[in-house]
Order: sequence, then C-alpha cells, then structure tokens
Amino acid sequence: MEKNDLSIMVDAENKLNVRVTGVFIKDGKVLLDDCKGIHYALPGGRVKIEEDSLEAFQREMKEELHETLKDITLNGVLENFYTLEGTKVHEYMWMYRADFVDDKLFQSEEIVTQEGDKQNHFEWIKLEELDKIDFRPSAAIPYIRNMDQGLKHIINHQNR
Repeated sequence: MEKNDLSIMVDAENKLNVRVTGVFIKDGKVLLDDCKGIHYALPGGRVKIEEDSLEAFQREMKEELHETLKDITLNGVLENFYTLEGTKVHEYMWMYRADFVDDKLFQSEEIVTQEGDKQNHFEWIKLEELDKIDFRPSAAIPYIRNMDQGLKHIINHQNR
C-alpha cells in the first residue's frame, strides 16, 4: 500500500478499500492481471486521496500497462465484502471499460511491464474460461460477460 491510497484501516478488524479496474475486451477475451500467480483480477489499483475514480483509472493504466486510453466509460461499481488474512474488507471497485490509443496490446497474448521494482504480468483470457480460473472477485464475472447492458451496481457479500 502506498502513501495516500484510499485503503484505510477503520479499526483493528475492518478495512475500507477504494479501487479502480479496467475491463479490456478483444475477440472474446478479457485482459487480466495474473497477480503474481496467486489468482487473476482485472488490471487496476487504489484511488488516492483527492483523486477521482477516472483520474485514478487513467493513472493506474499508465503505471501498470504504460498505455494511454480512449473511449473510457464507467460501466459498473462493485461493492465487495470479503475477509483477507483475518481483516474484514469493505471495497468499492469502480469498473471502467476502455480501449488503448495504441492497439499493440491487443496484438499480444501476454503482456509484461515494469512498475518501479515490480513486474506486472497480464494475459488475455477467454470470457468462457473465467469460471474455470481463480478470478477475484468472482461476482464481477457476469458483469464482464454482459458489459453492453449498461451501468451496473453489484453488491457481493463473500462472507455470507
């Protein structure tokens, strides 16, 4: 967690996260971060203090994928409740649909980038394969497959 990230311990057991993610789709595949081989997730990161979600989304994609975006649309908000290492997390995840200004990323099956001393690894995964991999949060899968249905507000209580 970096300074000024909206990832706040509310008390000893509860945390609030505010994240932005990108949904990039090409030829029936979605671009996913392999999260160091632990699980898959949409590319993205945390919103910072005094940063709106759109600014955060553009910044995160520039940092992680080294790309400028076009045709950006907010398509969903996921309220995600889960427990991680004994901490209860309440997360707001803004999900943006976008395209890349330079379509070279759409031509690669795997994308590896460097973000400071951290290496990022992304893969294009078939939409029908999302149920077969460890994708988190899984509540976003139906949304990703049906993005053209307009803005969605999804509430996921993983702990219930």
